[in-house]
Amino acid sequence: MNYRTKFLVTFKCISLFIVPHVEILDERDSTTPEKYYKAGSTIELKCVISKIPQPSSYITWRHGKRMLNYDTSRGGISVKTDMLPGRALSRLYIANANRQDTGNYTCMLGSDISGTVIVHVLNGEEPAAMQHASGAKVCSSISIIVATMLTSKICLR
Repeated sequence: MNYRTKFLVTFKCISLFIVPHVEILDERDSTTPEKYYKAGSTIELKCVISKIPQPSSYITWRHGKRMLNYDTSRGGISVKTDMLPGRALSRLYIANANRQDTGNYTCMLGSDISGTVIVHVLNGEEPAAMQHASGAKVCSSISIIVATMLTSKICLR
């Protein structure tokens, strides 16, 4: 007697999408949508891309539509990129910043994954946001001094 055994094989497919995460940091490793630099200073931006499933495309930096990685027309531009397992780190340095360096800076992995920061190069003036921040620091310092003096007087009585 010939017995045939039938096997039913079922496969469950699970789709797992890993979406890379892009962060652009300044020289203090802080994220910010806008960054202010004084004319003559060095613009320093760091692009950290994590959750890269496999080594893929290279990282490019753009100022507006202009690619900066191999740009020699301006001079003073340096890009250093390290492709590491699962992540990438790219640093952009622009020496002797001037008004023409103001604009959007974008770090891109391939053509789909990117992060952007707005850079402002100022000639001596300070933006309102920076003036308000420094004013707040002065007020809080005065408040601390007054609070300390009041506490000292209370403790002495």
